[in-house]
Amino acid sequence: MDGSSTENVLAVPVPHLPPEIWVKIILYIDTKSCLKSLSLTCKTLNDLVFTKIWESVCIKRAEGMKYVQHLPIKYLNLSESGCKDGHLSIISAMSDVRTLEVWGNGDITYAGLSRLANCSQLTQLDISHLLAIVVFEPHL
Repeated sequence: MDGSSTENVLAVPVPHLPPEIWVKIILYIDTKSCLKSLSLTCKTLNDLVFTKIWESVCIKRAEGMKYVQHLPIKYLNLSESGCKDGHLSIISAMSDVRTLEVWGNGDITYAGLSRLANCSQLTQLDISHLLAIVVFEPHL
């Protein structure tokens, strides 16, 4: 096979599809590396892929929150990241977060958790293994 047949395949234009169709196609792509590659092809696909790439984020060091607070994150995992009450304040301003995992962070207090009350989209919260949270039994 000569190189001309490959050139003809690459020269085929991408069909002009409505954004709704592209979104459906993008939903079938499950690796972030493929999504990133797709986002580099043109501005339109970059805009469409952006939300899919950032919908689920795992942060290993809570200090990184300042770099992602503006993104449309729906699932945020900060487990064992050194998350503190101040980081929960940042999360409270993130309007898209639906699921939050902060288990295994020893410096989160009730005061910090109360800051999440403003998260109207938050439906799941994992606070297991928080050392600073003490469960008090009522005195009878």
